[in-house]
Amino acid sequence: MKIAETYIHLRIDASEEFCEAARGYLYYRGNLFAKDCLGKEIEIFVRIEDGSFKAWLTVVGALIFMGISNYGSFRSGIDHIINDARAFSEYVISDFLKEGNTPGEKVVRLERRLGVPGKIQRIFKRIDHMQQGEGLDTNEEVKAELEAIKKQIIRVLEQIEEEKDRDLFLQSLPNLLREELPPPPPYPDKKTKEVYIEKTEEWLTPPKEVKRLPPSE
Repeated sequence: MKIAETYIHLRIDASEEFCEAARGYLYYRGNLFAKDCLGKEIEIFVRIEDGSFKAWLTVVGALIFMGISNYGSFRSGIDHIINDARAFSEYVISDFLKEGNTPGEKVVRLERRLGVPGKIQRIFKRIDHMQQGEGLDTNEEVKAELEAIKKQIIRVLEQIEEEKDRDLFLQSLPNLLREELPPPPPYPDKKTKEVYIEKTEEWLTPPKEVKRLPPSE
């Protein structure tokens, strides 16, 4: 499942040489940062788009192998993983911009995406608001919100590959909500990883290691 993703968009004339070097640099530096922040049981995928330079660095893994059970509760574990995912993206972005000596005016967009843990955290917050009755004045509004939350839960379950991860997530939900859920969807195919990445050779083939970036322009 997708744990985190870092997106970098620069306004530079990115040559094919620079793009290939950037992919090798981000892949190996990203692995170091991810294993430091998120644990060793993860995988890294990097995709680069030339022209106006765009890079996607995706981290995938399983919550159970990231030690989520060590945080006291599933919810607190999700909060810690999200904090670690943000730290990972900050390291990647800061390191890449510094290594490329990229001026601020060349930065178009930087994103720190939180993947499935972020979606789970939003579900927890939505459940809290529903239980507190915030903005829900009628039974019809409560029922509509409940159905919307159920749909969110099912969409998340469709992206969770490990049975233990699913069990931990379901057990963290209120009993009433859990009992009203339909049967969980089939587990996604872990071999293709099509749930969270577009399967292309560029994503899946590890690049050559690059320790220094060439000039971007």
